[in-house]
This record gives sequence, structure tokens and C-alpha cells, in this order.
Amino acid sequence: MERLPANLNNQSMTRHSKPNRPRTSSNNTIHRIYTESKNSRAIATLIGQQFESFTMHPTVGYYRGSKEDSIAIEITGASAP
Repeated sequence: MERLPANLNNQSMTRHSKPNRPRTSSNNTIHRIYTESKNSRAIATLIGQQFESFTMHPTVGYYRGSKEDSIAIEITGASAP
């Protein structure tokens, strides 16, 4: 396996290994919501009212065989009230 140049990181890792990541809280559940890419600002506003942190990814989905622009929303570490 080829090593990455030392100036790319300060960890000893190979091109195929994953970097060491710090452990987070015990609640590492990831919730994903996939929806069509309409009203994304309104969606972000609504999710932001309930969760302090979340991620939205633009993506492509297929519905009944037809391609459509979509968004994937990820919320990590959330639990039901």
C-alpha cells in the first residue's frame, strides 16, 4: 500500500485506511430523510426549528422509474422527546 505524503496529514495512515475519529456521545443514531428538492429553504427552516445541527445533501433520486432532483437530510444523535 502506498503511503500518503506526510504533509497531507499528521497521522500515519495509508491511502486505504480511515482516519482516527474522536468518539462522540453514546447516541450515534443517524436519521436520514429523503425528499424531492422542492422548497429546500422552507425545509431547512423547519428542521432548524427542531434541531440545532443537521446536514442537507443535494442528490438524485428515482420515483416510479423517473429521475428527480432530491435532497437527503441527516440528523445525528437526535432522540425523541
